[in-house]
Amino acid sequence: AKDSVANRSAVLQEFSAGATIILEHLNRHHLPLGQLLTQCEADLHIPFRANVYLTPANSQGFSPHWDTHDVLVLQVAGSKQW
Repeated sequence: AKDSVANRSAVLQEFSAGATIILEHLNRHHLPLGQLLTQCEADLHIPFRANVYLTPANSQGFSPHWDTHDVLVLQVAGSKQW
């Protein structure tokens, strides 16, 4: 279910095995991020949402693809060949 809580041990085990952790709409659950995106929406008159993808070193979160919507990607740690 959408409102269920993830099993921390299972998530960490999957991450250790190379899986990507996806936090969709993190702005709904992290107040400072939500406030930032609310201000961006007010300033730019377009909707925003923040998804976070945590991929372990030497793993690939997604196969090469394209999105059908505009995306701004910020890499905040590690390195990656884009």
